[in-house]
Amino acid sequence: MDVSLGGLRIYADDAPKTGDRLELELFLPDQTEVICTVEVVWVDDLPEGSPARYDVGAKFVTIATGDRERLQAVLEAG
Repeated sequence: MDVSLGGLRIYADDAPKTGDRLELELFLPDQTEVICTVEVVWVDDLPEGSPARYDVGAKFVTIATGDRERLQAVLEAG
């Protein structure tokens, strides 16, 4: 998974559609979680033998201010 404050890139075995909204739980290194809603902005097929069937890009739609700050701290430390 690739994460920034604008969104994230994940692998999926089930293909979402562009525009779909998904609720995700992101688990942080300190064993806490961030719950957010993302909107799918692109979906690409992955080649045979990849870790999943689809590469998915999504932007954050809703994320609590405190959760965004915790995520930012993890990204800056990373």
